[in-house]
Amino acid sequence: PGQTVLDAAAKRRGLAARLHWIKEWVPTTGLTDDEFAAIKRTLTDGAPVCGGFRWPKNAQWDDGLLRMAPAAEVFDGHSVLLSGYVDDGDVPGGGSFSIRNSAAAGANGRMSYEYVREYMNDAAWIEPAP
Repeated sequence: PGQTVLDAAAKRRGLAARLHWIKEWVPTTGLTDDEFAAIKRTLTDGAPVCGGFRWPKNAQWDDGLLRMAPAAEVFDGHSVLLSGYVDDGDVPGGGSFSIRNSAAAGANGRMSYEYVREYMNDAAWIEPAP
């Protein structure tokens, strides 16, 4: 990296930000009810949640919502940032999370509760320095 980036990193090195795991990496299980509730609680409190997922080999989107894929058609993985949620009985699993997806052309989308419960490998949030 250039000197500007190195200088900016040096200034931030001493910040007291803390990483909080909601679910440590396990690529063979989805979320427990407690982990799912902790993600929603963290978002309600205003912190985004970093999530690693088993991802569709051929991701398909329906009006911005990532389509559920069978287990044989996902791989480990891809990470996105969950930034909010909406409970909605018309969406598989009862609602969806708003996501920031660096791999998508529009970079934003939604992921159903069903998808998150089934395919989330890990979840964490960062507590900023006071």
